[in-house]
Amino acid sequence: MVHAAGQMDEQFFAVPGLTVLREGVPRIPYCSTRERGSFFENADLCLFALPPALHYVQAPFFAWLEPGYATARMPLFIGGFLILWLTLRLAKTIGVSTGSIGLAICMLAVSRPLMFTGTTARPDLLCAACGLATVWCMHVWNRTDRTLALSLSGALAGMGGLFHPVAIVFGIQGFCLAVLKLGTIRQRLARGFVFAATSVATLSLWLPLIALYPHEFFSQFGSNVLERRGPGMLQRFFWPWDSLASHAKLQWEFNEAVQSVFLVGGLC
Repeated sequence: MVHAAGQMDEQFFAVPGLTVLREGVPRIPYCSTRERGSFFENADLCLFALPPALHYVQAPFFAWLEPGYATARMPLFIGGFLILWLTLRLAKTIGVSTGSIGLAICMLAVSRPLMFTGTTARPDLLCAACGLATVWCMHVWNRTDRTLALSLSGALAGMGGLFHPVAIVFGIQGFCLAVLKLGTIRQRLARGFVFAATSVATLSLWLPLIALYPHEFFSQFGSNVLERRGPGMLQRFFWPWDSLASHAKLQWEFNEAVQSVFLVGGLC
């Protein structure tokens, strides 16, 4: 983490934390493209390619440590231990045995999803931490019916959205659980409203920055997330079948590969 050269996208996500500390605005001073539709149009003014929470979390580390990739990676490194702790708490909460928990923690600790995101200045890991925390709070609420746990889970889902748009996945899951849990129609609607309201309220912390730089927001976030080729998030949200079919095909191929490995192992 300390000595590795810059990795994928770090030239974009390692610097804005320093500008937040000095100016209060996440931006990439050396990325001055004016190409309309670029992911980084006017990124030297304000960065909107992804939500900005990572850079505000990085800023205190730049106040304490010298600028560099290692400093930008520090909150992600700490977040990796948070992921392991949340996994431990979730496993204990649902009654997993101590041996299985230890094996799961060790496998997660050395896995690429954690090793890569925990040592790279990218927002993925902190979004995942918010997702695990959301699941944990929803589980607590499901057992206790405490409104505070439900509100906290909604706020954590919104916080995840301030790190990365993929937070919509666990946000939808949390909302569905709040609405589908047994109860009267009024109770279900009230629970769904609490979860959605706290999520939106937390996510709205981004609005003041958007209000200051509306053109940059629609240009960068629109090109990178909403309208991106492949298709974009909005198209996937309302018409997900092409993406689901692609993932199903990949999963089928992966399952076949795993079965082949076990078959060869068994024959050996």
